[in-house]
Amino acid sequence: MIDGGTKENRFVIPRWLTYKAAQASGELAMPANRNIVFGNSFARQFAVFHANPTQALAAELLGIAFLDHRPEGTELAKFVLQNPAVREPTVELARTVIGITPQGAKKDSGFAAQIRLLKLDVRRLPKNPMKWVDLGRLYAASGQVPPALRALRVAVALAPTDRFCLRALCRFYFHIGDYAAACEMFEGKSDLLGDPWLLASAASAAGLAEKPSPLPRKLSVESTSPIKAFHRSELLEAFGVAELENGKDRVARRTLRAAWLQPSANVVTHAQWVTSHVLPGLRDEARLDLSLSFQASAHESLENGNIRGLEHFLQLWKQEEPYSEIPYILESYVYSIFEEFDKVITTYDTARTQGLVGPLLLNNCVVALICKGDLAAAGELFHQEINHSYALPLHTFKATSGLFELAAGRNAAGIALYDEAEEAADRESGEVSNHVFLNKILAMYRFNYGVEKKLTKRVDSIREKATRFPVKQLLRNIDAWSAKRHKKQVAGDLR
Repeated sequence: MIDGGTKENRFVIPRWLTYKAAQASGELAMPANRNIVFGNSFARQFAVFHANPTQALAAELLGIAFLDHRPEGTELAKFVLQNPAVREPTVELARTVIGITPQGAKKDSGFAAQIRLLKLDVRRLPKNPMKWVDLGRLYAASGQVPPALRALRVAVALAPTDRFCLRALCRFYFHIGDYAAACEMFEGKSDLLGDPWLLASAASAAGLAEKPSPLPRKLSVESTSPIKAFHRSELLEAFGVAELENGKDRVARRTLRAAWLQPSANVVTHAQWVTSHVLPGLRDEARLDLSLSFQASAHESLENGNIRGLEHFLQLWKQEEPYSEIPYILESYVYSIFEEFDKVITTYDTARTQGLVGPLLLNNCVVALICKGDLAAAGELFHQEINHSYALPLHTFKATSGLFELAAGRNAAGIALYDEAEEAADRESGEVSNHVFLNKILAMYRFNYGVEKKLTKRVDSIREKATRFPVKQLLRNIDAWSAKRHKKQVAGDLR
């Protein structure tokens, strides 16, 4: 079974929020390089507005404040709405800045209805890039990739230096696995890389695409204020990870500690993974506020065996990232290690109705069907998985193939495939290899295949060192199935 761990875990992945949620997160508050575009002219014009407020000047400044995410936008928007003697698009823009639902709009949880309403907004405000980003997000959440990409490209064309639009498009490319396209967004655009948020995204894109990093050779970890530390946190995290991969552990640890002082939610998500899987020695001193990230809170709940907490945070994570398959993969994985296979299948069906099923979630459903004994249904889905096996980790595909063979009574073929899965997992890490091995032993017991003593000794060795909850639960499952097999032997049902 797969829990959603991929190579993306190694990098700081930007969140793709609605414009309103991104504003609330604080990540749009820092002008970064935007003074290059608007400079002090905005401040001078805003002072003129204060001295002699007019609707015409308010409308002009509101557009700049909106695109530049300036806090003065709220004051300008309120002035426009108090004296609505301007064109309707400006009134709608003022409502957007303040967060007022457009007149006549009704709340609807269905993506199709939300898309229809937002398309009306886009027609009224075709040059509002934030509306296009939010429309692209809804298309992505409903599994409509081409229109999502078109909407995001329009947004970036309207606001080619805007942090929110660029990070949204970058995140979408990550979502569809087009890391090269994410890299191309930043190539030859040094002006964009002056923004620490965009430089962090560009570094993650380069890492995922296995291209040269745009990160500088050295980076100061000092920040002049908590606000600046927050806005540099993703850049520091990305730099720390790069130094870790370059073998510069000392620099990496110092940089990561600096990133965790005033972290963004993305940094918290990544830091939870780093302190769990890469640098557990830093776990206590990290002192992360996991409430900032539903994803981090879900993974931490899993580590601690807090399944109720896990289910709670998974639901919040799904709501925050309705376009993502990853929370469904984690959910199906958790249900599988508790052998609640009907729930695994329900999770798959729910994700499928939203167009979110990829090879990993498909794999978990195949495993659930095999373990339930429904080999016919499992076989149908498995043929789909074979067609997408290139997108799966090799050890995953081999292990599921081995499980299918064991369930079908072809024991020798099943064990051989599991051995191949272990060999592939060995090339990744000892933790992954142990996970595959334990699933092999569990499958052997489940399908009444004898387990040699040397294999049980390795199980005991893993048991002695087991600290993480998923491994402990797999060991409990092995003990339970071993006991069942022993009873059958005693009763004479097995040879």
